[in-house]
Amino acid sequence: MAQLLELITTWEFWLILAAVCVILELITNTFAMFAMAGGCVLAVLAQLFGGGLAAQLIAFSIGAVFSFVCLKPIAKKHLESKESANYKSNIDALVGREALACQDSDDNGITRVKIDGDNWQARTKDLSPVIKGNRIKVVGYESIVLIVEII
Repeated sequence: MAQLLELITTWEFWLILAAVCVILELITNTFAMFAMAGGCVLAVLAQLFGGGLAAQLIAFSIGAVFSFVCLKPIAKKHLESKESANYKSNIDALVGREALACQDSDDNGITRVKIDGDNWQARTKDLSPVIKGNRIKVVGYESIVLIVEII
């Protein structure tokens, strides 16, 4: 039991635990494990300044709470600004793309276009007819119907 207590109160233990927490954070992406790693770093400092197990556990708790409460909003703001700046997903990523019409348009101006192997329903902005093989450009969308113009 004394050896276990001696192992837990070493700075190496806290650094290994911090590394494990960082690895788990990379897997889970919840920020909670990153906060625990911050607590481990503070516990290392407490041990290096001669604190016993109680001081290390208090430092760990303070570090984990501080990391979670103070650093999470900063990290969240930083990640959200990166995501919204240049990233387009789903149907937004199709706007501006060019494709070929797969069929002639029907009486309502509806046709089919293929983009990256996916077949989409589309209509022209001005409801003009589309002929199979026309080059088109996606200019918008309404629900899941692409709005296109003939190039």
